[in-house]
Amino acid sequence: QHLSEYNCKLLLMTMFIFSYPSVMLPYYAVSPWSSWFFIIYLIIVLFILMNLLLAVVYEAFTVIEKDKFRKLYLHKRQACQYAFNLLKCESSSDLIALSHFSGMMKHYYPRMNSDKVYLVFRLLNKSDSGLINLEEFYKFYEAVSVTWRLDNSQKSWYMHFKPPFIHIFLNITKLVKWKYFSYFTYVVIFVNTIFILYRTAEFSKSSNNPALSIVTWDAVLFTVLYSLETILKLAGLGPNVYLSSGWNVFDLSVTISLVVATILEMLPSSIYFIVVLRGLRILTLFQIRSRLRDIANTMALLLPQMGSVLIVVLIIYYAFVIIGMELFSGHDLVNCCINSTIENYFRYSEGDPHQGYFYLNNFHNVLTSYVTLFHLTVVNDWYILMTAFALVTSEWSRLFFMSFYLVMMVVVTIIVAFILETFTFWIQTRRNQNVMKEYAIQERVIITREEYPLRTPKETLFCSGTSAYQRNLSNEDMVFLGEKKKSKSFLQLLLYNNHLDNWTQEALEANTPEI
Repeated sequence: QHLSEYNCKLLLMTMFIFSYPSVMLPYYAVSPWSSWFFIIYLIIVLFILMNLLLAVVYEAFTVIEKDKFRKLYLHKRQACQYAFNLLKCESSSDLIALSHFSGMMKHYYPRMNSDKVYLVFRLLNKSDSGLINLEEFYKFYEAVSVTWRLDNSQKSWYMHFKPPFIHIFLNITKLVKWKYFSYFTYVVIFVNTIFILYRTAEFSKSSNNPALSIVTWDAVLFTVLYSLETILKLAGLGPNVYLSSGWNVFDLSVTISLVVATILEMLPSSIYFIVVLRGLRILTLFQIRSRLRDIANTMALLLPQMGSVLIVVLIIYYAFVIIGMELFSGHDLVNCCINSTIENYFRYSEGDPHQGYFYLNNFHNVLTSYVTLFHLTVVNDWYILMTAFALVTSEWSRLFFMSFYLVMMVVVTIIVAFILETFTFWIQTRRNQNVMKEYAIQERVIITREEYPLRTPKETLFCSGTSAYQRNLSNEDMVFLGEKKKSKSFLQLLLYNNHLDNWTQEALEANTPEI
């Protein structure tokens, strides 16, 4: 019974590096040779088996993601083939006309106006024949998600200004596009970071009024510099171009927060934690080095998919919350473990500054149960809670905590493998293709003045925000820029580009309807 209970618990505790000394040292005091048992055990279980589990899960993730993309790719091709057979012209068996394409889009995407439908049609029609063939139609899913705007790259927003204002804005544009302007910004951010660290260390040693110690000359100076940089970029690039970059939107939000924080710090009721907003600007340095950009881009790919991961974790937590509340909701851990090795962790005495506070981890309700399980997940002294509940209930309660920890260890391993797979996927894609630009697709579609009469009278050509261009339609063509930001599906299309023909051929050989 001693071996089946006590020693098994010790072996499980030894798996976690922070518990290792407290488990080994009593035996090491009796015999120095006993340390070899724990060393060999940790090497095999912790460093080999645990990392081998991670490698297996990572490989499984890679295979599953590739197979999932293959099935989705073939399924999209099959859908395009079915739609093409329904839309192709009667006079020509392998082409789609604009009228048929527009009719389909009214059902596929009712909210898309006729202007954007025409731009999508033009984007697909690479041959400029006015009719879409099947190979062009296979790009439908990539083209339909493209966002469109007028290409104002050749015309700055201030071109209608009169002198001397137009010359002022021209000089501002040259300044913000000057490469040393960005370098100066990075130097300012780096110096500001040093001042933040210095002021934080100084504030931690000071017992003065926080409001007086926070508002310093350097805080105001850097806030002014950041504000000046934002104003110059907005004036030089124009609001549309400036806000089209995710980094610029981030800089703008941080700068506005800094201004608000600086004002609040000057008020008598200022809140100290607002100053952490200053440190957010250091994230802009991620643009400098490619490795730092890799981290930022990996996070951008992860965020849309982390919602599903979070839901899975919450469901697993909820299952254990219900079980834990049924088993332990009636047990209080306040001063529960008198005369035991963990007594100090659960000691409670009103006014005592040396309380253990572990008694706050309980299963009295759903909220506290979630907090308790999160504590068990991330803290290496989880066995303290397990021992406390074993003392107030029975030794069988240890099965609940051991099961939860083993399940969460597998879940965390899967999450780590998911992150590694995404990071490796991004690195492989970046090496194979030039995807360092912010947008995955950037296409220009030129609408000539000869094309306008081809539209039906009831249709208004590009009615949203383009009235100035409509008035000049007889004098010049309109250029529209189609943009689509990087997504994992698009990057997968680049990464597995060499496999697409093989997958299509295999589908045909398997007598499936995919093309």
